[in-house]
Amino acid sequence: MAETYIRLKSAARRIGLVINVSKTKYMMAKGSREESPRPPPRIHIDGDEIEAVEEFVYLGSLVTDDNDTSREIQRRIVAGNRVFERKVLRTIYGGVQMEDGTWRRRMNHELHQLLREPTIVHTAKIGRLRWAGHVIRMSDSNPTKMVLESHPTGTRRRGAQRARWVDQVEDDLRTLRRVRNWRQTAMDRVEWRRLLCTAEATPALA
Repeated sequence: MAETYIRLKSAARRIGLVINVSKTKYMMAKGSREESPRPPPRIHIDGDEIEAVEEFVYLGSLVTDDNDTSREIQRRIVAGNRVFERKVLRTIYGGVQMEDGTWRRRMNHELHQLLREPTIVHTAKIGRLRWAGHVIRMSDSNPTKMVLESHPTGTRRRGAQRARWVDQVEDDLRTLRRVRNWRQTAMDRVEWRRLLCTAEATPALA
């Protein structure tokens, strides 16, 4: 395996490609006997550290080290149930009539709204607010807190500027009308928890 990896790495380098080591894993297939040796959690090849895994998805299929297909079957059943559930809901709620009189099928986010389920965007924003409060309560010497409060020097690129993480947090708080003195609010766990409950009940945050 080491020889194959080195050859692949060398061939990729010749055409200007670089192997992403952080996404490179290896898996050792188990034998028919239960006493098959466990692979080391990490191996080092040509200066790269490669992590061992027990399963991975290849071309949409789950491959396991023990060739157990039951997990792949269960994974496909769950995925199929989600698709079937959406088809049933679209039948129940019907389509959406456009202004010109034509009809279209309902989108996934519209089904979420009808069922009052949080969208992935809403869930991500709640998690970002929760983490922001956690970081604010860290000590000033914590590296994460230092990065949040830092003010890098230098020139910014021309054109529209990319939004910083803290800018997105403050945009969400502005939607909740709680952006003023939000760092001070975050120091109080109980008050910040109340803010998170308000955010979870605010559809406009999505």
